[in-house]
Amino acid sequence: MNKQPSKESLKDKVKGIFGLGSPRPPSKQTDSKPSEFIITLDILKELHPDCGLSNRIRVANHVCDLAKAKKFEENAVEAVWKAVEDMLTPEQPPEARHAVLLLLRAIIQGQGERLGPLRAFFFKVIRDYQPSNEDLSDRLEVFKALTENGKDITYLEEDIAGFVLLWMDIGLTADFLHVLVNLVKFNSCYLDQNVSVMVQKICLLCNRTTASTDIEVVFHLL
Repeated sequence: MNKQPSKESLKDKVKGIFGLGSPRPPSKQTDSKPSEFIITLDILKELHPDCGLSNRIRVANHVCDLAKAKKFEENAVEAVWKAVEDMLTPEQPPEARHAVLLLLRAIIQGQGERLGPLRAFFFKVIRDYQPSNEDLSDRLEVFKALTENGKDITYLEEDIAGFVLLWMDIGLTADFLHVLVNLVKFNSCYLDQNVSVMVQKICLLCNRTTASTDIEVVFHLL
């Protein structure tokens, strides 16, 4: 039986990658937490490009299930991201990008407050996505998970207004409007400077839609 890599070896592997500060030294209390799941080097190897796309997607889906059910050890999220980030590049097929966006959503939902500043990093992943009009539905699901459907913008405060304006240009759907209602309701102070532009874009939507649900949500916003 292969010996499972120590937690410290994984920490050394990802230390400093994201510039989020040095990892805390392991303590007996941390080491003994039965609920923490260790992302082994074997799992990371199976996510490597050399293993082929179909295998990487399969393993990413497996890690996705783990992320929803278990809390990962310190620095495991960073290690997983570094292993799969190339699958989000424009030249990758849609199924690869879809698998990674599903994984991001699962990590955000499952790891919760443990993410800390990584929330801002993952926000920038979906905001700076190229091409900007691709995979809108999957990216919006990641954003909804990240913000609890628009209610919590911790670590995203400075960038949220610009993101809203961008998304109103590329993905102004009824689904996003529901998120926008919560953003305005719970975080209006971060959107105040852009209200006039937002209202303008919303009015344009009213002119081109006949869907009663869209119009109803617009009235909630206005």
